Amino acid sequence: MKQPNNIILADSISAFIGGIVTLALSSLLSEWYHLSSALILFIGFVNILYGCYSGFISFRLLSGNYIKNEFVIILIIANSLWAGHCFTQVWYLQDISSIFGLLHLGLEGLYVIGLAYLEVKFLLSILNPKKP
Repeated sequence: MKQPNNIILADSISAFIGGIVTLALSSLLSEWYHLSSALILFIGFVNILYGCYSGFISFRLLSGNYIKNEFVIILIIANSLWAGHCFTQVWYLQDISSIFGLLHLGLEGLYVIGLAYLEVKFLLSILNPKKP
């Protein structure tokens, strides 16, 4: 059960850190990435909101409380949707964004889709153990 704890904790912490750094450096990132300030701020705020949600689930898991499957499924769907958003933005902004902006969005998309996979594989399996 330790591995799912680490996955959900890494999910929450990385979202918070990513959101805070993005918001703190939003004007610099906007200039460096050749992206609008509104998009950079949106990315930062979504990361922080997601960090709050995954932090709630992480806290419940780490304190030994029951976690409803629906909460985890929402988490997995949110990761998948955010990955789709990131990949769509890479495609949509490829002509105007710098390579650094495209890399940021693409790597964030890969990271969160990887987290979604790990959450399906490990977190749902401890919530729904297979019965013989």
